[in-house]
Amino acid sequence: MNTKHLILSYWHSWQKPDFAEMRTYLSDILEVGGHQMSADAFTQMCASGARWSEVRLVDSVFGDDGGALAYEGIDMKTGVGVKVMEIVHVWSGKIVGLHGILVANGRELAPSGVLAA
Repeated sequence: MNTKHLILSYWHSWQKPDFAEMRTYLSDILEVGGHQMSADAFTQMCASGARWSEVRLVDSVFGDDGGALAYEGIDMKTGVGVKVMEIVHVWSGKIVGLHGILVANGRELAPSGVLAA
């Protein structure tokens, strides 16, 4: 599985949601926002988090060692629009790091091509 396919598979498994599948794309230990945690703990954190609707991939870029995703959606619990920029690091066919910026902003949609700048 190439890096692009790995990252997009991880992202799609979060949307389904299928957290057992999502766990298969993660290294046993990963860095999340600058802190190490087990993949099992991260997966549980995601499973217990808020669900989103109207999720849309706005932009993405990929390289040999990772990629970045820009996406947006509506937090179903609060009804607030959320935009995320997530940087994903890959090593030996597994995701080893996730760093994201999340912005709650109402229902405004991001323009296409936000990662090209």
